[in-house]
Amino acid sequence: MDNSLSQLQSSGDHLPAPIDHSQLPIHHRAQWGGDGERPPLEGATSSSKIRRYIQAIMRYKWLIILLAVLGTAAGLLATRFVQPVYEAHGAVWISDVSSQGGGGNNPMRAPELLPTGSWVELFRSFAVVDRVVEAKRLFLSYEEPSDSAALSGLNSTSNMPSGFYTFSIDPSGQEYTLSEKELGLVEQGKLGDSVGRRVGFLWAPTAQNMEGKRSVAFHITQPRTVAVALAKNIQIVMEQNSNFLKLTLTGVDKWKTADLLNKWMEEFVATASDLRRKNMSDVAQILESQREEARASLRQAEQSLQSFRTQNITEPGEESPVGAVGSPGGAGGGGGGAAGASLATAFFENQGNYESVQRDRKALEDVAVSAENGELAPDAVLSISAVAQAPALTGAIQELIQKEGQLRTLRESYTDEYKAVKDMKHSIDQLRSYTIPRLARESAALLRSREQTLSSRLRRDSIQLRNVPQRSIEEARLRRDLAVAENLYTTLEGRYETTRLGAVTTLPDVNILDPALPSAAPSLNLKLLLLVAGFAGSLGLGVLLALFMDHTDKRFRYPEQIADDLHLEVIGAIPVVPKAKEALHDPEAMLHSVEAFRGLRMRTHHFYDSPPVMLTISSPGAGDGKSMITSNLALSFAEAGFKTLIIDGDIRRGKLHSVFSVDRRPGLLDFLSGQASIQDIIRPVENNAKLFVLTSGTRRHRGPELLTSAALPELLNALRDQFDVILVDSAPLGAGIDAYAFGVATGNMAVVMRTGVSDRRMAKAKVKLLERFPVRILGAIVNDVPSAGLYQEYSYLYGYSPDSDMGDQDPGEMGLLTSEISDASTK
Repeated sequence: MDNSLSQLQSSGDHLPAPIDHSQLPIHHRAQWGGDGERPPLEGATSSSKIRRYIQAIMRYKWLIILLAVLGTAAGLLATRFVQPVYEAHGAVWISDVSSQGGGGNNPMRAPELLPTGSWVELFRSFAVVDRVVEAKRLFLSYEEPSDSAALSGLNSTSNMPSGFYTFSIDPSGQEYTLSEKELGLVEQGKLGDSVGRRVGFLWAPTAQNMEGKRSVAFHITQPRTVAVALAKNIQIVMEQNSNFLKLTLTGVDKWKTADLLNKWMEEFVATASDLRRKNMSDVAQILESQREEARASLRQAEQSLQSFRTQNITEPGEESPVGAVGSPGGAGGGGGGAAGASLATAFFENQGNYESVQRDRKALEDVAVSAENGELAPDAVLSISAVAQAPALTGAIQELIQKEGQLRTLRESYTDEYKAVKDMKHSIDQLRSYTIPRLARESAALLRSREQTLSSRLRRDSIQLRNVPQRSIEEARLRRDLAVAENLYTTLEGRYETTRLGAVTTLPDVNILDPALPSAAPSLNLKLLLLVAGFAGSLGLGVLLALFMDHTDKRFRYPEQIADDLHLEVIGAIPVVPKAKEALHDPEAMLHSVEAFRGLRMRTHHFYDSPPVMLTISSPGAGDGKSMITSNLALSFAEAGFKTLIIDGDIRRGKLHSVFSVDRRPGLLDFLSGQASIQDIIRPVENNAKLFVLTSGTRRHRGPELLTSAALPELLNALRDQFDVILVDSAPLGAGIDAYAFGVATGNMAVVMRTGVSDRRMAKAKVKLLERFPVRILGAIVNDVPSAGLYQEYSYLYGYSPDSDMGDQDPGEMGLLTSEISDASTK
C-alpha cells in the first residue's frame, strides 16, 4: 500500500510513542492505558485566566463602551443638579485668665467664664446658632430675588411650622390671603394687619412691600431644624491646652458661606460676652446683699462697743493693774493688767480643758455601756479625742475593725458553722463585750481623776478672777466682735468691687482672630466627582457584566475549557478558513489553514501503529464545522500520498456529495440494506487520485438501525485493506446514536469544538456518555481559532511559508476546501 504510516513515523522518533490499537478488534474498547482511563489534563494557569479575562473584556468591548458612555452621560446630567462645595475658615482666640497675674482675681477683669473644653459646645449651642439662623433668615427661601422686599419683615418664632406658603393680595390691595400647600387656606384678612399669627409668623407686610406683586411664594423651614443642620455642618477643632477655636464651614456659595461663618463668630463672641456679663451681674447682686448684711453687723458691733465705753468711761480701764479694781487710784493692791490678762487666759484655757475632759469622760462611759449592750460603733469611739491618748483602747478598736473585716472575708467563702468563722466571731464578741468596755472604763476613770484636778484649779482661779473687772472681759469681747465684722466687711467689699468691675469691663473672653474669607476654589468639585464616578462606575459595571456574561456563556470559547470540562487534549486547532474570494486577497490566511490541517494530519496518524487510520469525526451539535474539517483532513491525507476514503456518515443531512460533486446514491445506507455492493458506493474524487468518497446514500427512516447492524463493521473490515486512511464524517453527537455507532465501529473518535458556537454543557454530557462505549477519544479539534488572544500559541508566523509567493494560486490547487464551499455541509 502506498505511503504507509510506518514509513512516515520512521522519521519522527521524537514524537510520543504510538498506541498499538491495531491489535484490538475494531468492536472492542480502545484504551489509553492499562486501566482504560484517560490521564487528567492540567487546568488553566493564572496567566491564562488573566488572558481569558482580557479576552472576555475585548469580546464585550462594545457593551462596555456603551455602558461607559451611558454612565458618563448620566454623570454629566447629574452635574447640572449639584453645585461645588466651598469651605470657609476662621479662628477665634479665647483668653486664658488663669495664666494672668493674680491667679485670675484681677480686680479689673472677671475670672474665666468657661473651662477650655466647653467652648466648642457653646459654639454649637442653640443660644448661638438660633441667633445666626434668625439674623441670616436661613429659615426662609424663595425662588425670585425680587421677593426679598416683600418678605423683608417676616421674622421667625420657635413654633413656626415648615411648609410651602403663598401670600396673595386682591386687586384692590386691601385684602390678603395666606395659604399653605398641604393645609390649604391658613388665614385671610386686611392688609396691614399682622399676618400668620396662627402659624407663628411675625409679619405685617404692606402694599408698598409687595412692589406691585399680587402673590409671593416662599418656603419656611422650622428654625430649630435649620439650626440642627447648621450645627452639624461646621467643623470645630480645639486642641488640648490651646487658646484657639479653628472653624471650618462648608457651603455651595463661597460668599454666603464666608459671611455666614463671620456672623456665626460674631454671635458667638456676643453670646459669650452676654453670658459673662450676666454671670458677673448675678454674682455681684449676691455679693451686694452679703456686703450690706456685713455692713449692718459692723455698725452694730461699733455701736455696742461705743455704748459700753460710754457707760464705763469713769471706771478704770483694761490697762489698769488688777489691784486697782474697786478702788480709785489703785487701792486694793494686786498685779498689773498683764498679770490679770495671763490669769484670765489660763482660766479660760483650763475651763476649756475641763469641759473637754468632762465630755470625753462621759463619752467613754457611754461607750462602755453601749459595748456591754452590743451597740458599739468603732468609728464613733475613735472620734473621741481622749481615745488617741489611750493606746490600749485604740489598739483594741483597731483590732476589732480588722477582725470584723476578716470575718466578712471568711463569710464570703464559708458558712457560720466553719470553725475559723466561729473563732473569729468569738474573738470579736470578746473584744466588744469585755475588752473594749474594760479599757473604756479604765480610760474614763483616768479622765475623772483629771477632771477633779481641773475642777479644783478652776475654783481657785475663779476666786482670783473675781478681782478682775467684768467690763474688761466684756470690752474684749466687743472688740473681738468688731474685728470680725470689720474683716468680713472688708473681704466682701473687695470681692464685690472685683465682680462689679469685671461685669462692666470692655475686655471680652473671646475675640475673632481670623475672619472668614471667600474660598478661591471649591474644596470638593462634585461635578468632576460625579463625572468620574459615572464613568468609572459604568466602566466597572460593564467589565463585571462582561465577566459575568463570559462566566455564564454556555458556548465554548477558551482552550482550557476543553481540559477543564471535557478532560480532552487539543489535537488540532483550525483557524478561520477563508472563503474563495477572501483567499485570493489574503493568501497568508489560506496558507495558515493548510498548515493547520497538515499539523492535524501529522498528529492524527501518529496515534496509529499500522494502517489504516480509522477515525470518526463528530461534534456536539450542528454548525460546529465537522464536515469541513473532515473534508479538508481527508484532502490533506490524500495530498500527502495516502489513499484516503471519506465516508459521509451523516445519514440524515449529509452533504459531502455536494462538496465533492459526486452522486449521493447509491451510498452507505444502500450497502447496509443490501441493495448495493462496495464497488457501487465508492466514488473517486475528480483531480485527486488518492481521495475517494462514500456518500450517505438513499435516506431511510430505519437508517440508525442499519448503522448498529453487523453490516457496518463488516464494511469497515472490508475497506481496511483497500485504504490507508478512512475518515467518517458522522452526524452530531446530539443528533442520535449515529455518531456512537460509527465510533464503536471505527474504534476511534475526534470531537470538533467550534469557538463561540459549540455548547459546553452538551459537549460534556455527550463525551461523558461516549466514555461508556468501546471508543478511544483521540482529543478535540478546535475550529475557527482566532490568531490572537488566548489562541495565539496556535497561530502561525506570517510571511514564513514556502508558498508565500503563490498568492494567485487557486485554493483548491493548494489542497484546501474553503469555507464558502464547505459551509453547505454544516447546514
